[in-house]
Amino acid sequence: MRIPRTNCARCDVVLTEENGYRRSDSFTFRSLCRICFALERRRRHDAKEEKRREALGLVTPHCAICGSTETVTRSGRVRRPSIDHCHRTGVIRGVLCSGCNSGLGLFSDDPARLRAAAEYLERYAAPAEA
Repeated sequence: MRIPRTNCARCDVVLTEENGYRRSDSFTFRSLCRICFALERRRRHDAKEEKRREALGLVTPHCAICGSTETVTRSGRVRRPSIDHCHRTGVIRGVLCSGCNSGLGLFSDDPARLRAAAEYLERYAAPAEA
């Protein structure tokens, strides 16, 4: 059975097994190639996330702990700060960058552990240069 050849509706590239998604009937491809589909999905997600942040009153893009406005991940991709929440109660606390958000999570959101870590760092801090 021959599979009909189609082009991406956005970039006009010929859809193949490598760059296209098959429909559930498995005879035809969806209208967008993998790259355009991912870009469209990201665009829709960002629009929803922006509305969610506005509804929660979290329009500031700055991390509440370190003040950064963006986070660069290991892959080099720039991400906006995350909406932080208490895992026990579900209450939203604010906006945090990925590093600060991960740090809180690694310390199990325990203030005593965080204070102990801060005291440890202060005890072994390098002397300030004059």
